[in-house]
Amino acid sequence: MSQESRDPVTRSDFIKLSGRGFSRALGEVFGAILGSVPDSLEKAAALNERRVASEYELAPAPRAFYAAGRPVFAWMAGETPLAFWGQCPVDGGILSWQQHLGRFFCPACHTAFDQAGEALMDGQSARLVPVGVSIRKGGVWVRGG
Repeated sequence: MSQESRDPVTRSDFIKLSGRGFSRALGEVFGAILGSVPDSLEKAAALNERRVASEYELAPAPRAFYAAGRPVFAWMAGETPLAFWGQCPVDGGILSWQQHLGRFFCPACHTAFDQAGEALMDGQSARLVPVGVSIRKGGVWVRGG
């Protein structure tokens, strides 16, 4: 059928399409696309996991995300995802990642931690709390929180 022989779509055609049939068709399309999401959510709930980011948001350097209102730093170490909770184990302050110094820093107590989570100051035995992290179905999932 040539382009000229087709009838133009009118406003009434659009109204017919936007009725129940259109909604049902749209629901079926999204259901097919997202069919595995309920399975992932059920599995996540059973493991107390939360999706914090897309796998494409992870970089070689730590980046802050949030899980249940708590900061978490996640990054890729080669092919392995790593993560720490973003709260200082010394005083509970919120950490920041200082890229230019390659360290985590607590502005409240001035404690610094290396990328392995160890305190950089002499006499400090504090260590950042690691977070279980996995990459699944295009997302970054953390356990706990």
